[in-house]
Amino acid sequence: MSSLVPIAAIAVIISSTFAAVRPRIALMAVAFLTALGTFNLLELFGLDSLWGMQPGPSKIAFYLFLPGFIVTLLLRPRLQITPRAKAAMILVLILMLSLLPGVFFAFDQKIAFKAWTGIVRWALLWALAVLLLTFEDCKRIIKAWIVFVACVNAVFILSLLVFGKELIAKLVIIRIHDGRLEIIGQNPNYWSAFTMLALTTLLLWRPWKSIILTVVLSLIMILGILFTGSRAALVTLTLLSLVAAFRTIRKKPQLVIGGLVIVSLGALLVYKFNVVNTLAPLYERTLTERKEVYLWSLYNLPNTILVGLGPANMPLVYNELRPPGFMPLGQSAHNMYLQVLNAGGLAPLTLFFLFLIHALRTTIIHEKMWRMEETERRLVTAIRWGILVVMLRGMFINLAWTNWVWVLLALPYLRHTRRVSLKEAT
Repeated sequence: MSSLVPIAAIAVIISSTFAAVRPRIALMAVAFLTALGTFNLLELFGLDSLWGMQPGPSKIAFYLFLPGFIVTLLLRPRLQITPRAKAAMILVLILMLSLLPGVFFAFDQKIAFKAWTGIVRWALLWALAVLLLTFEDCKRIIKAWIVFVACVNAVFILSLLVFGKELIAKLVIIRIHDGRLEIIGQNPNYWSAFTMLALTTLLLWRPWKSIILTVVLSLIMILGILFTGSRAALVTLTLLSLVAAFRTIRKKPQLVIGGLVIVSLGALLVYKFNVVNTLAPLYERTLTERKEVYLWSLYNLPNTILVGLGPANMPLVYNELRPPGFMPLGQSAHNMYLQVLNAGGLAPLTLFFLFLIHALRTTIIHEKMWRMEETERRLVTAIRWGILVVMLRGMFINLAWTNWVWVLLALPYLRHTRRVSLKEAT
């Protein structure tokens, strides 16, 4: 591994120079790479790990570009950010600091501190995005995410129908986890959440004028969500669809009709290719383990409400603190709100929830402050609904410290080139 040190040093120098010269392009690259989850790039080069680590692509890119980002910030005489972005930065800073007591009192302080530094890394990515990117960059990131999700789901679905599970399971990028779709290091539940974010953004923003293209991409994503076998994704998708239909049917009934057409086409494809027999086994899983994990967090509230157990420490103490009769699972919270509570206590949970609400409200306020075209206004609405998707899906999986979630939460605070006052906007 020592022979790789010069190569790593040269890579850092080149990457940092590029980030200093083109910080927005470098930062957008990191933002896009968060879609690849924890996919182990080293496996492609025959390396299981590097200095004991298996870093994901976004983590590698972030550290390579970080010196260049720092140089860019130091050379800029004045950083232009919105007042609400300044308030959010203070909120995020306090949130990071509020997790430190949980680190100090953790069962395993070394693991807790390592997990905390990982949390700070994505919070720093959020801050850099707010400081350096603009609303135009937001459009590019979201478009790249949509295209990526659609392409990967299309490859999986076609491969499954043509070659079957056995061949797909041998691929490096697309894998099968108990028959469920697992892509780029994101397990089925996380991939379904990311696909749902892309689907929601696509339908609300409609970045391409072609209705046929939008319908095709939507069908691909819906089928991709079905193949993940995520029951929570189906529930969330149904709820959001009902809410959207209720809010839209009076103003734009044609959109509701279009949605029904997409659902009907999807049902026809499911019937035509006998997909039901393939999908059914994916959802035949017991809820006992998930229920016990939730009850475990509630049972241990006296132990977690003040300073928590420390980041990433719940699996370590799960069996020791489990109630009588519970299975020895040793799992994480499977709920981002309980995840934050177990990591640092009630204070971080309150701050995290306030941060989510602040980001939601910012989309509403900035939509009024900025002079935008109709497509841009739809994008702001899509970002708002994307945050709602995260808040709903977060009730079933640990999304609090997920890298792409922090990129999404940065988008409401990005600067817009055409801005007017609230009085003028009204």
